[in-house]
Amino acid sequence: MAEKPASPLYQSAFLKLGWPEFVNSVKREKHHALGMRIDVLRGVRRYFRSNKHLVDLGNDERRRIAGLAGKDQGVDWGYFGSMKGAGWLWTAIDANHPDLSTALDAIPFDGLVVQGDYQAFIEAFKRVAPGGARVAVATRLLSMKRPDMFTCLDNKNRAGLCKAFGIAQSNRSYARYWSEIIERVRDAVWWNASRPSGGEEEEIWLGRIASVVLVRISRTTASNHSGFASALPFGLAETSSLRAQPR
Repeated sequence: MAEKPASPLYQSAFLKLGWPEFVNSVKREKHHALGMRIDVLRGVRRYFRSNKHLVDLGNDERRRIAGLAGKDQGVDWGYFGSMKGAGWLWTAIDANHPDLSTALDAIPFDGLVVQGDYQAFIEAFKRVAPGGARVAVATRLLSMKRPDMFTCLDNKNRAGLCKAFGIAQSNRSYARYWSEIIERVRDAVWWNASRPSGGEEEEIWLGRIASVVLVRISRTTASNHSGFASALPFGLAETSSLRAQPR
């Protein structure tokens, strides 16, 4: 059976949200600890600022970035996708596998991430990961290095994200993640907003794609954007658990 094609961009209420609407929606989602999520992103940003390469970080820091650490030093590093179930990742992180560092080195810390950067990441990542697409782990790592460019696509948020983007849930692949989510989200009104100056709103902007899992779109808001009244709340806000089942 042929895959359901992605819905046209003009039908997505999610992509048409303005920056104030996006921020308000993220802040309204009280069950998923915006403050703690900001702490996660701020902590990882500090690690990469002080040590450019993953391989130069300590084992505890690498585990936190990879979503293996759980609650540690007052921060729940499982936010944005816990990868504790990925046994092969524990091995790679604890062994300080150089190809994981090489993969993340392909992603610039500042500026636009282009498809060539992403492909270089995937090629290095595949040298570490077991056979088959390991999209959850790959996108967890990407969203930690550049939360303004990537979001973790795992089993807990896949249904909501795919609904928001109007794409099929099945057969998720590295190529489709880029073409159907990342390329499309860059047309979003809220993604193209100017950087706020300081405070919580700036932190949201710095992690705006990673934070899409917090956005809830009401039927009223959806109907105000291109008549897409069938849109529903999506993302982790639909679930009672933050824990992913990694692939």
